[in-house]
Amino acid sequence: MPGDQSTETAMQKALRLPEIVGMIAELLHEDGLVRARITPSLGNFVLVNQLWFDCAIHLLWRHISDWYGRNLVDILQNVHPSRRSFYAAFVHDATIGTEFHRETLRLKLLSEVEFPMLRQLRV
Repeated sequence: MPGDQSTETAMQKALRLPEIVGMIAELLHEDGLVRARITPSLGNFVLVNQLWFDCAIHLLWRHISDWYGRNLVDILQNVHPSRRSFYAAFVHDATIGTEFHRETLRLKLLSEVEFPMLRQLRV
């Protein structure tokens, strides 16, 4: 029966511990950095359940500079406006496209969001 803790394996129990899940997320993230891109694995990782999301979302959004050639503004345009601030809070460094300065819509999008952890912004 699902959820019956008496029949859970040691692995199932381990994958409910934030410390273990966090270490797995870090390894996936480091693997993506070594390959100089965000791996689809980490993106899929955050979709498993709430615990996995909580343990990995900050890693996924920390460096917005090489998301398959997409920049910060392109990515945020695809995020529902009510969620933009939530994700923006995780961004440490990002890249915005060179066409950014010409588009007032993009400027408006960024002016409506705070990036409290932002340390570096590249054009």
